[in-house]
Parts: sequence; C-alpha cells; structure tokens
Amino acid sequence: MEELLPLTFTLLASGLLGLMCYQDWQARSISWPAFPALAVALLGVRLGRLPAVQVGAELLLSWTGLGLLLAALWLYVRLRFRSLRLRECLGSGDVLYWAIAAVYFSPTGFLTYFIGSSLVALLVAAALYWRQTPSAEATHIPLAGVQAACLLVLLGLQAVAPVRMAYWADSALSIAWTP
Repeated sequence: MEELLPLTFTLLASGLLGLMCYQDWQARSISWPAFPALAVALLGVRLGRLPAVQVGAELLLSWTGLGLLLAALWLYVRLRFRSLRLRECLGSGDVLYWAIAAVYFSPTGFLTYFIGSSLVALLVAAALYWRQTPSAEATHIPLAGVQAACLLVLLGLQAVAPVRMAYWADSALSIAWTP
C-alpha cells in the first residue's frame, strides 16, 4: 500500500499536467480546479520521498526565490515599459503554476527547472512567431502549458528510470537528513 500511494499521486499529477498542457495550448487558459488538484498531487509525490519538515522548508525557500524573481520582473516591466503592467505580460495562471511546480522540486532543482522550461517556452514562442502571418495579432505564449509539458517529461523520466534525480537532494536541508 505504501508503494501504491506515490504511484497514484504520480499518475494523477501526470494526467493533470497533460490536461494543463492541452488546455493552455488550445485556449490559452487553464481551468482553475486543475491548479489545487496538481498541488495536492505533487505534494503527495514529494511527501512520499521526503520528511514533511524538509519539504516545507524547501518550499518556503523556493517561494521566496520566486517572489524575488517576480519583484525583479515587475521592476523591469515598470522601468522599461512605463505604460505596460505586469499582468498584461504575464498571466496569473502562469504565476500560480510556478508556485505549484515549486512543490515538486528542491530550491536549486526548481531554479534549474524554471530556467530550462522557460528556455523551451521561448523556443516554442519563436516557432509560433515565425509561423504566424504578418497581419496576425501578437503571439500569446502558452507558458504554463509548455512548462507543464516539461514537468510531465521529468515525471515520465522518473517513472521509467527511477534513479535518485539531482532535484531531490541538492540543498543543505537534505544533507542534514541524510545519514
């Protein structure tokens, strides 16, 4: 039974990530109930492998880093584009997805995932931009959907090759719990 629970949470998270990717690609929006369901599923996967105290402490560090990143992004948009607001550049679903994706990773792992999946999203945006007609409206990037697809690939890799991936044990907190 103990082995079945992490698998159940992994399958639930995989299905939700696939749904988010599909919805964001099709409609550029994701249904709101998918976000808390994904948070519960990813938390279940993570708590199946690490102590709750460690998960909580690492999540706090990841959310702090995400807050600093959003503050820097807000400042950049404010100084560079005076008439533009951050909400016009970045959807609230994207920010909510980042906060939920942080549940799955340690702080350094989340930063690595965030940068890597953002680069993949930029490549997708470039492909969408080059494909559109000159008279078309500005391209909207399915950011949360592309990043959800990246996380789905990571979940798949973890299921196929269950090795101890670096994003589970890269912080000083995990060293304190390792015998």
